[in-house]
Amino acid sequence: MIWFSCTKCGKTLGRVDSGTTVFCDCGQGNMVPWESTTAAPANAPPVVSPLDVPPLTAVPVGEEQIPVARRPAPEAWDEAPKGRRRGTPVVRDRESCFNHQDRPGVEKCADCAENFCADCLVKFKGVSLCGPCKNYRLRQTSKPSTVSGKAIFGIILAMCCAPVLMCLVPMGTNSFAVVVGVVALMGQITATVLGGMALRETERNPRLSGKSLAITTILTGGLAMLMTAFFLVAGQR
Repeated sequence: MIWFSCTKCGKTLGRVDSGTTVFCDCGQGNMVPWESTTAAPANAPPVVSPLDVPPLTAVPVGEEQIPVARRPAPEAWDEAPKGRRRGTPVVRDRESCFNHQDRPGVEKCADCAENFCADCLVKFKGVSLCGPCKNYRLRQTSKPSTVSGKAIFGIILAMCCAPVLMCLVPMGTNSFAVVVGVVALMGQITATVLGGMALRETERNPRLSGKSLAITTILTGGLAMLMTAFFLVAGQR
């Protein structure tokens, strides 16, 4: 505590913080010195450290009273109310709605197979879906379509094997022409089968294009296959 006298009326004042301005009862402002310039009065209250004050008491500092509060101790986990204890697992009822455990599930999502109430399901192209699964399907439909690889490979193989017959007719039905015709026939059969598989894929998957290529492959490969087979059979007679 720093004790000093008022420069106007001479009253003894006391403060703990030096370098600040204190106003006396007479209205005079006094700068608190760095150390006491006068003796402490006989009736001065004792200076008590805040660390020695019990909870919810006051520390006398000069003419002011500063309350010092103590924060309550944290609540023990063993004494915490039910539902707040650490490590208590929450068991979810699979027969209830996935989003609302207080509601019974009325139907399962067609994609994730979780139970949902009527408010959490939507109809999308005739099937019941939850919100996230519906959004996933919408994102899938907005992606650019891809061409079937079987349709591309089949049309290339059919176009390469179909003109072989035109080269075999001038050569006649010798052994070399028969070997080449058999190889071309196998390629045409493969192209026709690939066209049929591609057509089936494009019908099942709406995001897969190439249906026209698959049909062209079937027609080209099938017609070339019939003509090559007729040439090989007729040439043997």
